[in-house]
Amino acid sequence: MIQPIPKIPARSSRLSNSRRGKTAIITASPYKNDLEDSQNIKPVKRSFFENKTVCHTKKSLKKRATCSKDDVDVQCLYCSELYTTNTNGEKWIKCTTCKNWLHEVCGNVENWKTYICDNCKK
Repeated sequence: MIQPIPKIPARSSRLSNSRRGKTAIITASPYKNDLEDSQNIKPVKRSFFENKTVCHTKKSLKKRATCSKDDVDVQCLYCSELYTTNTNGEKWIKCTTCKNWLHEVCGNVENWKTYICDNCKK
């Protein structure tokens, strides 16, 4: 069954007053003086990082979290390998509950921000 084309009501040609700007002759000297004054006044720029000293990326935060000075010689929770003997460059992660360290490979880590080991899940 074929239906007729729907009719769209005509748009009103009336514009709201909020959209209209003041009209002026651009080359007239009062308008030109106002324009030059507004361009000479520059807003004071505030630094986004004025209170912060360094911007950290996720990668640098991850490295810092995995290499703390207090936890230099820890054992992997699963394979008992020491952190100082780790020469393969494997990544380590800390359980957010018990604070024990383990290899990401040993713990099957998917989300490194909120990792909970199997012992704490039980």
